[in-house]
Amino acid sequence: MTALSRRVEAALTEILHDGATITATAVAQRSGISHATLYRHPEPIDVIRDHHARGVNAATLTELSTRVAQLHTIIEALAARVRQQEERLRQLEAPRRTATRA
Repeated sequence: MTALSRRVEAALTEILHDGATITATAVAQRSGISHATLYRHPEPIDVIRDHHARGVNAATLTELSTRVAQLHTIIEALAARVRQQEERLRQLEAPRRTATRA
């Protein structure tokens, strides 16, 4: 790994730690490397793209995990409500069954 790539890696680590969006501009600012220098060397750009892709996928997985947990909670609440309504129906139908048998 070149010195340039190490600076890019350090900048990416800071960006990820801060929860900021990974962009070439952000990396250039944090690393003190100009855009032109970044784009002249393919290795740092590849490192940025790899980190960006991992960050996007991680955010997506986190969002999906959160959404699944929310949906699970909603389903549990709906199931409880259905059970309550079923019990209420049984209570309402019980007098009618007794009356028709008599």
